[in-house]
Amino acid sequence: MGLALGGVIPSLDGEIAAAADSTGLDGRTVEWIVPFDAGGGTDVRSRFHIPWLKKYLKSHANIVVENKPGAASISGTNLFYINRTRRDELNMLSTGGSTNIAMIMQQPAVKFNFLDMIPIAGFPVGSVWYVSRDTGVKTVEDLRLPPKPLYYAGVAASGRDLSGLLAFDLLGIEVRVTFGYTSGGASTLLAFERRESNFDMQTTSVYRSRLANRPDVVPLYTDGILDEHGDVVRDPSWPDLPSVKDVYITLHGKAPSGPAWEAYKIALGTRGALDMIVWLHADAPKEVVDELTQAFRDMSHDPEYQKALAMQTGGYPIIVGQEVLKPLVKQTFDIDPSVREWLYGWLEQKYNVSRTRK
Repeated sequence: MGLALGGVIPSLDGEIAAAADSTGLDGRTVEWIVPFDAGGGTDVRSRFHIPWLKKYLKSHANIVVENKPGAASISGTNLFYINRTRRDELNMLSTGGSTNIAMIMQQPAVKFNFLDMIPIAGFPVGSVWYVSRDTGVKTVEDLRLPPKPLYYAGVAASGRDLSGLLAFDLLGIEVRVTFGYTSGGASTLLAFERRESNFDMQTTSVYRSRLANRPDVVPLYTDGILDEHGDVVRDPSWPDLPSVKDVYITLHGKAPSGPAWEAYKIALGTRGALDMIVWLHADAPKEVVDELTQAFRDMSHDPEYQKALAMQTGGYPIIVGQEVLKPLVKQTFDIDPSVREWLYGWLEQKYNVSRTRK
């Protein structure tokens, strides 16, 4: 029987019921739900942490990643959330940028609520935008009039791609966008490799491991990251690449401003400090919450882990503990309704996204 982090169901067998009531991790299997296909950024980072968790957990627990893709990560996240009161194998969850956008936009399919979950670890991430060399694009200046049309394979306008699409609009880049690659970064990378697209974005971890040394790839810019003042600055993992703000200044000769820029910064926030979050159920036993949190905290201080993390993700610092993460979650997802309304209006006009509400 897998570790249960939800409520208790009755059992006719006294021994099974006693085992189910146990809140310890010893001898249990922790099923780590990743609502994306294998090979994407969230999946890569989740699997990377398994041996480190095993090293620092006090208990001897087995940790197994289960990929539950669908609806740009909404399906698997719904499954985890809806089953929170059941004694099943859904124990821990990783979410990514598209999951965050779905929550912010209150998409009708969303059944989960981050404000009713326990965040125990947050993993900031950066992203690199790149083109195929055969486009003839060599620098961001070439984006004004690219030698060949640019094609982008996306998941959904109101999902993973929101910040990137807002950037296209801000920068005035003409890109032909095709949606429907619902398995996230893994499927958009495959589209690039199949030449279904020639302009793509991948997280630092995926770009560094799969694309950085390829001769047919030209890196152009990064999303940038938000500093302590909420401004967009260069990604420290890619100091030689301009941020979206830098590209705007290069192309337009002034700093960006206005509602589109404010919306971009909000969308970027969901792909920055909170791009990947590890969650437990709201009613998870305190002993389990504490042990898993402490394992993440202990590994974060390990120099070997820090070195491995730098090679894996670029060295973005891990954020541990609900006392730190819960305020960030509230700040990010409890947004001003007027900002959401502007985004809905923009999406409806630009990408024909319905304003359907729950």
